[in-house]
Order: sequence, then structure tokens, then C-alpha cells
Amino acid sequence: MTYDEEFREALTFSRSENFLVPAFSPATGRFITPSTADLLLKMFSDFSNGGRNQELLCGQCVGVAMRLSKRLRDELGWTAFVTVGKLSRTNKVWFNCSQEDVRRWKKDGMDDLLNMPLHAWITLPSMELIDFTYRASVNVLDGLNEPAAFDAGHWTHFLPSRYNPIAVGDNIAELLGIPI
Repeated sequence: MTYDEEFREALTFSRSENFLVPAFSPATGRFITPSTADLLLKMFSDFSNGGRNQELLCGQCVGVAMRLSKRLRDELGWTAFVTVGKLSRTNKVWFNCSQEDVRRWKKDGMDDLLNMPLHAWITLPSMELIDFTYRASVNVLDGLNEPAAFDAGHWTHFLPSRYNPIAVGDNIAELLGIPI
């Protein structure tokens, strides 16, 4: 299945679970251009203390995605979808979660907030993704001395790594009991 198909499935699932999902209208053009990439870099700098403190982003994917979504709407007028799911590459899966997991967490809450088996990022109507936290988390948790950076681009840009959307919504943190 393509990201587009998985995202549409996540939209349908999320609406059935009463997540607050903005209206979706696919876009054929790109949102991320050289000029908007500069704005994203400034936002990333704001979130990471000028890129000097990746710890501010480590393990904070849901809260960061929620705040970034609001800024993208307020400052750029973009419809930005807070998306949660898993990441995969070949035979390896990170943050392995399913619709059944999301349904259970919505009902019972998450057992271990420090080791949440999900990841959050932004999906734009053009199927471009913005992820401010994954690289920072890897750098911090693996003790790497890599410069602060974020990922942004069309979903095909990340292949063979895959973002797999499971649920979408502006109230994900609240419904899953994740403090932000």
C-alpha cells in the first residue's frame, strides 16, 4: 500500500474513533519549497533551542507534532495533520503499533509513556511529511554527535524507509492520555 492509501485509511479509522480530524482535500502541488523550508528551519530552531538542545525533542514526538501543527496553521495557513504510526525499513519496524493498539490506548490509556510504541509526525495534504523529532531522538538515545536536523519531504523521499500512518487527529494526545 502507498502512503496515500495508508493515510486515507488512517483518516477513516480516526474519524470512526472520534478523533478531531481536519477536512482533507488532497493537494497536487508542494508545500515544502526553498522559501518554506527556510521557515521550517526557523521553527525547528525554535523547538530545539537553536539546534543546540536535541534533548528538547527526544521522546517528545506527540507534543512537538501537536505544537508544530498549530504553528503551521497559524503562521502559514497550512492544513497540517498530526499523524501517529510506525516507521519501517525492509524487515525492521520501529514504534510498531496498529489500529487495535490505538483503540485500546484510547480506552485504557498507555501503560508506559516513556517507551511509547508509536511515533508522531506531520502529514500535509500533498503527502509531504515533516518530522522534527526522529533524528534528534536517535542522536540522543544512541549517543551520536550528529548536528541537529529534521526531515521534511514527500513520502517517496524517505524510501526505502517508510512512515506508516495509523491514526490522525488534533486531539490524539488527549484521547490516548499522552501529556504534552
